[in-house]
Amino acid sequence: DALPISRSQAGTYRCEVMDFDSPPEVSLTKDLQFSVSYLDPLTVTPSKAVTIRLGGDVRLTCAGKGSHVPKITWRKGKEHVSDSKELSLRGVTYHSMGTYTCVANVSEVPGLHKEQSVRVIVEGKPKIEETDYKSEVTMEGEEVTLRCSVPGQIGRA
Repeated sequence: DALPISRSQAGTYRCEVMDFDSPPEVSLTKDLQFSVSYLDPLTVTPSKAVTIRLGGDVRLTCAGKGSHVPKITWRKGKEHVSDSKELSLRGVTYHSMGTYTCVANVSEVPGLHKEQSVRVIVEGKPKIEETDYKSEVTMEGEEVTLRCSVPGQIGRA
């Protein structure tokens, strides 16, 4: 039966056959080198959430180690934002707010990857955003949709 293995079980294993009828020049031993690929949990700094003032700067860092050097990337939602261990956000806006995920992949071992996320919260005064809209109606009775978007994060006192 196959058993789950851990990295501590990596090493050299020797198989020896005891056959007292074989001549001494016949080798009945075989060494097997056994390695275990692994990736430790990622360390993201700051760890869970960071609150930054509108227009401020923040640096997110990610570290990971394993049996192979992992390739580190950052994404926000599904959008890829960086190929570096460090992600610097400068002059943050409300659009900078969201969940950033550090992803570590080991290309030599397909499927060996880890992820760790951090939430970036931007605080500041609400601001009405300009949106594109039809300023002229071609004919009476035509439907028009007007939207007013006001992003913001209220600070906690």
